[in-house]
Amino acid sequence: MSEETAPLEPEDPERIGGYRLLGRLGQGGMGRVFLAEDAEGHRVAVKLIHEEFAADPEFRGRFRREVEAAGKVLSFFTVPLVDFGTDGRTPWLATQYVSGPSLSAAVHRDGPLPVEQLCSLAAALGEALIVIHAAGIVHRDLKPSNVLLADDGPRVIDFGIARAADSEELTRAGHALGTFGYAPPEQIVAEEPVGPAGDVFSLGGVLLFAATGRPPFGDGPPAVLAYRTVYEEPDLDGVPGELTALVRRCLAKDPALRPAPREVIAAARAAQSRVRGGGGPVPARAAEEPTSYRIAPPAPPPAPGTEPGTTAVPGPRRRRRGALVAAAAAVAVTALAAVGVTQLSGWGDGKRSAGGGSGERTGVAPAADGADPLPAVTAKGDRRVVWTAQPGVGEVDSEVMGAWLTPKVLVRIDASGIRGFDPRTGASKWTVAPPAKGLVPCGASDAETATSGGVGLVRFGRAHTSPAVCDVAAALDTATGTLLWHRKVGEAPRAVASVSGDTMVVSGERGLLGLDRTTGKQLWTYPWTRGNCRVGDAVPGVRTIAVSDTCDREDIDARRVVVLDAVTGRTRFSHEVDRSGATPVQLVTAEPVVARYADVSGDVHLRVLGTDGNGKPVDLPVEQPFGTLRLIRCLVAKGVLVTEVEAGPGGTARGLAAIDLTTGKVRWRTRMREEVLELEPLRIQGDSVYTVEGEEAEGPGWSFTVRRRSLADGTVTESGRLPAPYQAGDPDRLLASGGLVVQVNRFDEYGLVAFGTASDDGK
Repeated sequence: MSEETAPLEPEDPERIGGYRLLGRLGQGGMGRVFLAEDAEGHRVAVKLIHEEFAADPEFRGRFRREVEAAGKVLSFFTVPLVDFGTDGRTPWLATQYVSGPSLSAAVHRDGPLPVEQLCSLAAALGEALIVIHAAGIVHRDLKPSNVLLADDGPRVIDFGIARAADSEELTRAGHALGTFGYAPPEQIVAEEPVGPAGDVFSLGGVLLFAATGRPPFGDGPPAVLAYRTVYEEPDLDGVPGELTALVRRCLAKDPALRPAPREVIAAARAAQSRVRGGGGPVPARAAEEPTSYRIAPPAPPPAPGTEPGTTAVPGPRRRRRGALVAAAAAVAVTALAAVGVTQLSGWGDGKRSAGGGSGERTGVAPAADGADPLPAVTAKGDRRVVWTAQPGVGEVDSEVMGAWLTPKVLVRIDASGIRGFDPRTGASKWTVAPPAKGLVPCGASDAETATSGGVGLVRFGRAHTSPAVCDVAAALDTATGTLLWHRKVGEAPRAVASVSGDTMVVSGERGLLGLDRTTGKQLWTYPWTRGNCRVGDAVPGVRTIAVSDTCDREDIDARRVVVLDAVTGRTRFSHEVDRSGATPVQLVTAEPVVARYADVSGDVHLRVLGTDGNGKPVDLPVEQPFGTLRLIRCLVAKGVLVTEVEAGPGGTARGLAAIDLTTGKVRWRTRMREEVLELEPLRIQGDSVYTVEGEEAEGPGWSFTVRRRSLADGTVTESGRLPAPYQAGDPDRLLASGGLVVQVNRFDEYGLVAFGTASDDGK
């Protein structure tokens, strides 16, 4: 146990989720933070949310949405989220463990930072905010204790989590939003929603503290600090002259007068150049390479057979391992790469094969044209519970990696295993063992690209909590519960898994791989690095894969979208995001391509591209007059995007909006209401969109309803109520077929709960 870790106290739990607690790292306004490790010994930091937050009926939904969004933030200067739980008595989240002090502790121990390190810190924080804001998140609590100093650079933690506690009830109970002295004036007076500029104000406060060792508005009671923040100017005495103007601009009372994060980077680089004795202008490219720390860890050595010059794009920083462990892992990778695909035997003897269920192999069904279509659904008729399965799911590692519903089987893939159930009765049909000892499921194909001909893709690794060890791909035949093959694909910087016809697409160490569905033979490779272009994101569609990349240019990086054919891996078309200085592109959907990016001014847009790349792209703002398009769970079909919308302080008002993707105009939207708890887009089918909507009931509690709305104008044309047990769960997935709705829970009395109509019951 490190000197920064305190022993557990009597009231602390021994385990949270699948993690064994080792000691206390600290405690903050929202919860206690523990050092923990998973079953494989990988260390994480686990934050257990205070019970008074969990008691707020609105908190869990917001917490879940925010941590899901935070899970998409991947930057060298942020600490990645690896796991979370929302359904237990108290919510929690786990991040990679960073061995290093907070900025607050370091300055109190060693004094203010020298000017060159201040420049590096400013640029690193600017880079972190660019990526956080591009994910649609506002940090809202950036402060010295939320900046960790690792050996190779600073890391920002807790981004987006403060917003989950943003409710009027909790505020009245005395839980301040943000930290006085670092929270911007608009957050204190609550006259307008806090936007990205609020984080820039906090960044200025962090820099002032790092430069002087004192908070930006001094010490004092919260009311005094709040008054000074709103009405008085900060004391800049002690801030180096090279950074005084930048800190002053960041701490401007008016959000419109603060610099954008990209301007912070450019100003920090210019100041750093002056400190080092350079007098010339800072190149535009330099503004995107913010710090004297490495922007990314060193690239790993090429895998055997890798083309010269092909390297993996750095993803979330990997945990350090001992030299012997690393050497052993390298030998294992080389050996398995030489073996290639492992075909499994033992199908015909009725015995359980290695990595397979019981039962005879009857032949693999023909591939679908693309992926297997999702079953048709209906909203008509009130539901009742028709079956339950997998009791006591909260007692095991139950993070849901995938859930598939075919006419004959319902498949649940979680960290504890892979199981098949009869969709009519919930009876167990088969269980799949891992293909090798020590492996656990850690990913799967999902949603509209889950299976083809009843065969889906499953990823295995040494732990489910880290993408860095999720390095084996396998094909699962849902008809028999048998793994057809498995093969080593290597550690990948991001997770991709999908099925299209006879091709499975998976991310590996060398890039995106196309594998034969029935044999596992490699068909094509799209490297993470091609020439001067580096892949940043990838989203599968039924017939295509959309990839976003960044290409080095002499003056400024070019951000592109490249659309690949899923069967051949060949480029169908590419498109350059033509706003100079735009942030890296985040992909929302692949068919059609809907991409999200922030322009040089910090405004966030969606860009819609045609299926063939022809025609004029359509741009629309994420911030609409009536609220913010959330895009965490959205549906795209028939030229329409349906998504949840949030508005009001803390996003407490919620509604649905349908956007016409051919014009960028709002086709219809529901009224924004604060009494809405859940809006879950379920399926676009025919001329309708199906949703599960939860709202405050006339009596105590909440009412949940399956609704069918016209895709043309949002009119409700059918509806059916869900019974009270639905309220007990906050599902990881919702599956539907006919009148059957299956709730796939992560933590609950049952892992699967099926609701059916009286006339249908899912049969």
